[in-house]
Amino acid sequence: MFKCDQCHTEIAFKTSDLEKHCDSNFTNLSDDQSKQFASFIAENDLNDLSFLDFPCPNCKRAVMILYRCGPSGYWGEFSFEIESVLVLNA
Repeated sequence: MFKCDQCHTEIAFKTSDLEKHCDSNFTNLSDDQSKQFASFIAENDLNDLSFLDFPCPNCKRAVMILYRCGPSGYWGEFSFEIESVLVLNA
């Protein structure tokens, strides 16, 4: 669950959402927003992390969740660890 600190809208997502975006370059943001996040990620050496991004459905603020992901354990279960949550102040 993510709660926007600007408008307090709650956004739910599932483990399958994180698994789907693991090692993916797909973005739900505009080119400009995506480029701003990409610049920050490169400057802070965070390129090895996966991301799930979205505009807040209420205030449209851009959000990016950076996380580590992949199979873990003998059974190949999917695991993830959230590293950072980035928000653009537009």
